[in-house]
Amino acid sequence: MPPPPTGAGRPFFDAGPELRPLLPRLQGRLGPLESFLDEICRGLARVDAWQAGRCDGPPTDTHPRSAMLTEREVQVLRELPSMQTFAKIAAARSVSTNTVKTHVRSIYAKLGVSSRRKAVAAARAQGIV
Repeated sequence: MPPPPTGAGRPFFDAGPELRPLLPRLQGRLGPLESFLDEICRGLARVDAWQAGRCDGPPTDTHPRSAMLTEREVQVLRELPSMQTFAKIAAARSVSTNTVKTHVRSIYAKLGVSSRRKAVAAARAQGIV
């Protein structure tokens, strides 16, 4: 059994083979997310090829989690180790506190963590900060 993909491809892999025929039907309908869909389809095709013995090595994740973070999210993520309040981070970035909170929630979801400390540790492990 091959290792499952990590990062952005994992939920699509976990959804099972029933989802795979539906993905090509979305092509041309997602606008700015087209490249993301293409990456997912190519990644799932690599997993299928590896399972069928048509390629040598296990599939690699071509869409790492750090690439999923927006530029603004990375900027906020780099501020998290300082232990400044969200209000101070917002003031430094010239955005509202709610915007920083939204970025932090998105960072947590994308990194699969639930706290500032875990987000910083995951970011350091991935070389983001």
